[in-house]
Amino acid sequence: MLLRNNTMASDSSQALLAALAEGGPIDVCSLANVLGCHPTTVDRRCCDLQADGYACHTSSGVYDITAEGRSYLAELNE
Repeated sequence: MLLRNNTMASDSSQALLAALAEGGPIDVCSLANVLGCHPTTVDRRCCDLQADGYACHTSSGVYDITAEGRSYLAELNE
């Protein structure tokens, strides 16, 4: 799978996507608590994941993983 913006190159983006897969849809503050990051950092990373098609913004500050994001995680676990 090609990475459009190289978002998934970082371990933190992969961890965020895994957290969305496990607990999504989930709000930015909860994701920040799970990941031990600042909410602004998480929100930016979620925006990047959304731009790449791996996450979607479902409502105010709430994100979820997309089918493409799940497929990418499955490839990582093969």
